[in-house]
Amino acid sequence: MNVLIIKDQDKRTLPVWLSLFRDVFGTDWGATMAAANLFALPALLLFLFLQRRVGTGMTAGALKG
Repeated sequence: MNVLIIKDQDKRTLPVWLSLFRDVFGTDWGATMAAANLFALPALLLFLFLQRRVGTGMTAGALKG
C-alpha cells in the first residue's frame, strides 16, 4: 500500500515514481526494470568517465616518501 503525501507528479522522487508501476494485474516488471536502468545510466557513465582519475588520486596520496 502506497501512502503518498505529495500529490503533484512533478515533485515525486524517482524511487516513488518507480513504485507506482503497478496495476490491477500486478507489477509491470519490464517497465520497472527499463526505467531503473535509465535512472542508473547517468551515474554509471559518470563513474566510468572519472574512474581513472579517482583511482590515481587515491593511490597518489598513499605513497610514502
